[in-house]
Amino acid sequence: MKNMRGRFRRFWSDMCLERKLLVSYILFAVIPILVIGSVICRVSFKIIMRQTRQYADMMIERINNDADDFVENIERQAYVVYTEPEIQDILEHSDRYTFSQLQDGKEMIHKRLIGMWVTEKYIVGSYLCGAEGNSYYTNINERNDIDPAQVFSGESWYATITEGARKGVLTGVHRDDKYSDSSSLQLISYVHAVNSIGTGKYLGFLVIDIDARVLGEIVGNRAENLGGYITILDDRNNVMYTTLPEETGRLGQVICMEHVSPKTGWTVRTEIPWSQFAKEIVNIMLLTAVVGAWCFLVFIWLSRKISRNIGAPIRDLQTAMARVEEGDMEVVVRADRDDEIGRLAGSFNHMVSNIKDLIEKVYLTQLGKKEAEFNALQSQINPHFMYNTLETVNMMAILDGSYEISDILTAFGKILRVNLDQKHNIIPLGRELEYIKNYLMIVQIRDPELFTFELNAQPEAEKCLIPKLTLQPIVENSILHGFKEKMSRRRLTVNAAVEHGRLVITVEDDGKGMTGEKLEYVRQSLELEESLGRSASIGLNNVSERCQLYFGENFSMEIHSRRGTGTRVTLNATAIYGEGEQHDTSGHY
Repeated sequence: MKNMRGRFRRFWSDMCLERKLLVSYILFAVIPILVIGSVICRVSFKIIMRQTRQYADMMIERINNDADDFVENIERQAYVVYTEPEIQDILEHSDRYTFSQLQDGKEMIHKRLIGMWVTEKYIVGSYLCGAEGNSYYTNINERNDIDPAQVFSGESWYATITEGARKGVLTGVHRDDKYSDSSSLQLISYVHAVNSIGTGKYLGFLVIDIDARVLGEIVGNRAENLGGYITILDDRNNVMYTTLPEETGRLGQVICMEHVSPKTGWTVRTEIPWSQFAKEIVNIMLLTAVVGAWCFLVFIWLSRKISRNIGAPIRDLQTAMARVEEGDMEVVVRADRDDEIGRLAGSFNHMVSNIKDLIEKVYLTQLGKKEAEFNALQSQINPHFMYNTLETVNMMAILDGSYEISDILTAFGKILRVNLDQKHNIIPLGRELEYIKNYLMIVQIRDPELFTFELNAQPEAEKCLIPKLTLQPIVENSILHGFKEKMSRRRLTVNAAVEHGRLVITVEDDGKGMTGEKLEYVRQSLELEESLGRSASIGLNNVSERCQLYFGENFSMEIHSRRGTGTRVTLNATAIYGEGEQHDTSGHY
């Protein structure tokens, strides 16, 4: 037995490479192809299942998210109504109103309710019921022969809302006869208690009826894309919407997935029949068998072709690799053929060339890294050197009694510190106003008779964050262009306040102002979001672009000016608070 093994080994070792390859392919190609084919089928099936589950999970999560967004929109509209001070006052103090005042209040509330109805097409009715029995409502049929308080008293949520157990309730799908005596309209109702903002006293409740067909719009054509059926259940597992036809019988084996919304408590369920995957699996098996048979034939044919001229190129590559191991990076293997061996030779040549280039790049990178570290160190040293130099000169001025020069150096040092600060591009308004104060002090020292200035800011406004150097270009425009003609002493005023959650900053001067043509030119430049060339519009355009990047679409810049009267620039944006850079917010400028 051992002799036979030895003979076979010697026979195999002495066999030429061409025959080895041919026999190897014949003996070992079939089994790997079969194994690979079966693995491909199993893996493909698992991939299809996994991707389908992932897609279904993503789909139902999106449906829930869309439903949550719709409910949040209804909540926002309801919040605007039941928190409005005038409506709260009517519900709480209606007994003090005259008949005329009550009629005006009723008309005002009716308009608010109609506003919700017009804004959202799926709102079919809204009802505001006071604790004292007064009711205000509107619906698609404009019925006025119902008593909402009496109608709602029989609802399951009525006691929960009126007794304060819950603030808000989102019902499942139900039918309602408020819209017609034989209504088949299916509704979803959003109910929220109305409490006094000041005292928390229960004032009534707000009901918004929503057409349940909105669920069909939320689901859309996702069921068709999924190849299955989608069902939406309420928090009590009652069916609110389904794409499953009523005449459809038992689906058989299905893939079922669910997603529950933590906001609404609704469950979105998807059911995909198992038969949906049968065709795909059969197609994969047939394709795998055809490809496997073709590969087996190609392997046999290629073995005869490749084995005839594979030996020499391999030896050449082996020799070249040995030379590279010894450090010879000038080796080039002949690659005058376009088959695998030729491409392998070309890849080897390319690899050696890349290694050589990489060695050079690593060397240059190390040099560059050292230089970058040096430059970084130098960039840290230079600002400190400048600050220390200014402090030294300032001290010398104080010792020499030159206090005016000392004031200029102190103000300039603060301006320089802000300009060189690369870490804080967003700063509190208080820090920006401090910068403006120092800038104007320097300008005034240079020409004390040119103008006076006043900086006014609410403490709350000082904490709001804005892009650094937002006000400086506007103030500089007032000085350079508004105060160019010195007819009398001018005045510059900067005011900042927070109004209804918005930061309003006004920069106003009584300078020479602009003509109507020039004002239109500057406004047009801001609308185009690019400067048209003049220095004034360049600065304003830069401020507008940076503020729009930070505040988004909520930012606006308004410019008003009249020749001989002055110019007023107003910045209006959402008030944003944050820690920002530490600064003095004492309010003294």
